[in-house]
Amino acid sequence: MERPRARSKTTGKELALPSWKEAAEPGWLDQWAISLMLMNVATRKVGRAVRLPEAGVPSEPGSGLSKSAVSRRFKALTRARLEAWMASDLSGLDLLVIQIDGLHMNDKLLMPGAVGVDADGRKHPLGVVEAATENAATVQALLDNLVDRGLDPKVCRLFIVVGAKALTQGNRI
Repeated sequence: MERPRARSKTTGKELALPSWKEAAEPGWLDQWAISLMLMNVATRKVGRAVRLPEAGVPSEPGSGLSKSAVSRRFKALTRARLEAWMASDLSGLDLLVIQIDGLHMNDKLLMPGAVGVDADGRKHPLGVVEAATENAATVQALLDNLVDRGLDPKVCRLFIVVGAKALTQGNRI
């Protein structure tokens, strides 16, 4: 995609064009990428979902609607959101119960995750750790992350552990 350039007559420095700035900012395309991928639309079909072929509005090269561009955008957005979520402060949550279980993503990927429940019965997703199996080390990494983010280990809570014995081996929060 060509980037238009403009320079100031007085200083000679490059100016930011409002139209380019707006086009380059995250916005509707990010929202479309996340929404369509979460609705299980294949990356190769996103261009058709955003622009209807029968409407006579073809997808131009460089529009960001190719399957590779959509995939890269989705990965970048979800990575950023996951990192922000996994760094969020937990100290303000008054949790009574924490449930830990392994989420099977496929045959090779398991993600031990934690969900907290407050006094009003609201559930709060707390964190996940990527692993090959449910073992003590990955669960300990998850618990360490929760404590690092503000979960007070001195508060008495009910822990519900579902499944593998590794979840209870030597883990103390």
